[in-house]
Amino acid sequence: MPRLVVRYRLTAIPGPDGQRSEPGSGTAEPPERLVSFRQGEFRQPFRPSLYLAFNPNIDYHDSGDIEPSLLWDMAPGGVDKASHVPTWLRGRHEEMVCDQENRTTMSLDSTNIPIAGQVFSHRYLQHNPGFLQIATPNSPVGPWVDPDLHPSNHRLVMRTQQLVDLSGLGGRLTEFTPRMATDDEILAYHSESYLDRVRALDAAGGGEAGDGALLGPGSLEIARLAAGGVMAAVDAVMAGPVRRVFANVRPPGHHAMRDRGMGYCILGNVALAALHARRTHGLSRVLVLDWDVHHGNGTQDAFYGDPGVLFVSVHQDDHYPAGWGAAGDVGEGEGTGFTVNLPLPAGSGNATYRAAFDRVILPIIAEYAPELIIVSAGQDASVRDSNGRMYLLVDSYRWLTQAVIEAAETSAGGRLVIAQEGGYSESYSPYCTFAIIATLAGETDLIVDPIAARGHARNTTSTVVNAAAEEALASIENVQREYWSMLRG
Repeated sequence: MPRLVVRYRLTAIPGPDGQRSEPGSGTAEPPERLVSFRQGEFRQPFRPSLYLAFNPNIDYHDSGDIEPSLLWDMAPGGVDKASHVPTWLRGRHEEMVCDQENRTTMSLDSTNIPIAGQVFSHRYLQHNPGFLQIATPNSPVGPWVDPDLHPSNHRLVMRTQQLVDLSGLGGRLTEFTPRMATDDEILAYHSESYLDRVRALDAAGGGEAGDGALLGPGSLEIARLAAGGVMAAVDAVMAGPVRRVFANVRPPGHHAMRDRGMGYCILGNVALAALHARRTHGLSRVLVLDWDVHHGNGTQDAFYGDPGVLFVSVHQDDHYPAGWGAAGDVGEGEGTGFTVNLPLPAGSGNATYRAAFDRVILPIIAEYAPELIIVSAGQDASVRDSNGRMYLLVDSYRWLTQAVIEAAETSAGGRLVIAQEGGYSESYSPYCTFAIIATLAGETDLIVDPIAARGHARNTTSTVVNAAAEEALASIENVQREYWSMLRG
């Protein structure tokens, strides 16, 4: 029978039961309290236990002669190594391929080992942008007697967290505590005059920081906590051993400009986190991928002339905000070519988004080779969202997440932060967001798409790239070939 032997160096990392492993080193078969064995046919992905946690401060390279290493004892035939040294030696998870044929292999059952984390605070639910009054104040019939809650209300984040808790997924996640962004961190992008104006609005009990960016009582502190929460997620994946973290934060941030709020956004959460990653962790190449249905104009503005951050936005064409996100907007100065816009026609579904990723986004990411990936995740491109006209489903967000996981594993040491942005279907967006978090944790079947029975996945919108979408993709490819050799084929 094959036997797994690990030469290990343990660090004092909390395990799933809250206990801490004892530091030390040696050679041993992992104790049963750390992992359990499951014999049978080799399967992928191979996910070693976080409890066998390696020192993330030691840089282990993918070579055959390192210490420690994972060895397969194929007695009596001696020791065979896997096809490459698993990157969990750096203190993280990654899929590992074993190229040994015709052999029975052993896998570790890590079903109770957290491989992903989450940033959340109930304080986020207290941001109150007020009610949406549809009729104009001077209308003889308005405003409505019973106004709607604001589209960017607390329910998306709250209901997502309820799904995490009720499904049991919370036990598979490492919780990270958000902190408030400091003035210095905010001023890395926003102007001092804007921060002063938001302070004054906050002190007055609320107001409008820009086009549709509403503050209620205490909203500035919560906005600081949202921006600081995404920074905390960055710090977590940089420190390890958890390398995938979802920041379930609000208010959102990708529309916030340097000198004004915009589109429900007060502070540029993801832009500030990318700047934090470069300033604090010394990174030279950060990818920000924005799949919100609306263009991430604030994030683009922050890095339009900066080659150190590749900004990629896939969004509905000619939507909000007006005048932003054209395929020809590619950056300026030294940043030329490092802004990639993919405006897709209204009605685009699963097939079109897959084509956009396969033909444009993933090749560009591979060529850029980011050291960290941050995603602005708005689930308002779903088929049920009132603020967009796209056709994505719960399963769409699963494969989108899996695609960026694999991209992060390839070049970024697995370091991936996904931050909540938009999503306004109170009955459907939480399921889409939950699918993202579950996929980060390696789970794909905890919930069923609540509208799966309606057959949306079989519609041609989901299965076919139509003529309008093909024309848009061809135009995008034509623009980007000038800057990315992998698109020249």
